[in-house]
Amino acid sequence: MKKIHTEFPQLLNNKKKILLLGKNSTLCKNFLKRIDKEKFDIFLYGKKNINFLNKNYDKKLHQILKKIQPDIIINFIGKFELNSRSNMDLFKINISPTWELISFYLKKKNDKKIKIVVIGSSSQSSPRKKYMLYAASKTALNNLVNSAKENFKNSKVDIKILNPRTFGGKHLKYFKKIINEDVNKVAKLIYRYISH
Repeated sequence: MKKIHTEFPQLLNNKKKILLLGKNSTLCKNFLKRIDKEKFDIFLYGKKNINFLNKNYDKKLHQILKKIQPDIIINFIGKFELNSRSNMDLFKINISPTWELISFYLKKKNDKKIKIVVIGSSSQSSPRKKYMLYAASKTALNNLVNSAKENFKNSKVDIKILNPRTFGGKHLKYFKKIINEDVNKVAKLIYRYISH
């Protein structure tokens, strides 16, 4: 079985390369259980590799994209907070990674097909008063991805957003059964999308 990479490997085989951003998320961990490691080379990045609150995070991400040249990118990065703890960092974390992916491929002439999957939230269409900034950030993310889809219409870049119910985090422990069902469902949707 092929090793999962967290830094630049030698890229010697013809397997499809998947770049996963947000490796510590509940959904990413579930998705990794499903992925066929014989068909894909997997490159995992988390907060320790790229911190979207630090300066020059965009240069680090662009360097990774140039080096790996992934066929598939899945952005699991997201932050959930209630109003009492929310701040503008929430917007930066929930939107910046996707914007940097989009801006990279808008500037770069792409010779091969690439699929980008972004994990949003159902909160984008059903906001709640206890987490207004979170819902607003996911609404902005949804609009960003749908606008990018229009921009990439005649290119080899295919971008998609999935908006599952919120899951993961200590505050949702009592929804454990529902969360597990949702995580499994979303992981299956992602796998189906990238397999075609």
